[in-house]
Amino acid sequence: ASQFVDQMQNGDQVGVVSFNASAYLDFGLTQITEGSSIKDDAKTAIDDIEASDRSTSIGEALLKAQSELLTKGGSIQQVIILFSDGQDTTNFPPLFQDLPGIEAVVPRIAATATKIHTVAVGAGADQTTMQKIASETGGESYFAQSEADLAGILASIEEAFQVSKVEAFV
Repeated sequence: ASQFVDQMQNGDQVGVVSFNASAYLDFGLTQITEGSSIKDDAKTAIDDIEASDRSTSIGEALLKAQSELLTKGGSIQQVIILFSDGQDTTNFPPLFQDLPGIEAVVPRIAATATKIHTVAVGAGADQTTMQKIASETGGESYFAQSEADLAGILASIEEAFQVSKVEAFV
């Protein structure tokens, strides 16, 4: 994700949401400006995220990112880039019945014309779920079995953004 932030241009906006059993706004949506530390601050927020083998609430994370885009975003193309194994483990009642599941969240986001590009990470990733999230929102889905795969994926995503400024959550 840090590599993607490096590729962003002045005028783009970046934000970072992390998630486990809950979602957290680690870096609010902020416009990248010439000479600012915005990219470095966003990358620091990404680097500070600790992976957890516990519960993951993808639905809540997507809602938090979308809320920030709707609140602080402008009229340019809005994009969420989801890096995950696709395992929404909080979508199992009764323990997590008050958390939003992917099935409820993705159609709401699709209705706002926000695209979700997904990057399924790891050999055990649920690629089917990640592809479904992307396809329902007009985004693209990618699979990264290792960190080495990320460079090509990020280049593909970057190429898609060359046509306009973007507001993206990673």
